[in-house]
Amino acid sequence: VLTSREWRDLIDGNVADLALSDRCEVVRSDALRYLAAGEDRFDLVLCDPPYALAGRIGPELERLVPPRLAEAGRLVVESPAREPVELDLPMLAERRFGEALVRIWAAR
Repeated sequence: VLTSREWRDLIDGNVADLALSDRCEVVRSDALRYLAAGEDRFDLVLCDPPYALAGRIGPELERLVPPRLAEAGRLVVESPAREPVELDLPMLAERRFGEALVRIWAAR
């Protein structure tokens, strides 16, 4: 789920090139609204919010993502290392790449 038409077109092309169209859907929408409105469960949720929002998005992710993760699902969030996203979920891994911090959480 992403808001940019340009990124959606690029990702749609990658999905097609990798022959993943039958297992992957790219949606152009506000991600938080999408999570709040749906019921589908996911094995993997990738979240790369704008860094200016990263410090404030934690509570919304913590409320919306866990019910949408499959039993063995994972949430991967990239945020600025100086202001990481904090969640009350089991953290499996954390890696720093320059100014970016990537954290991986498991479903509860």
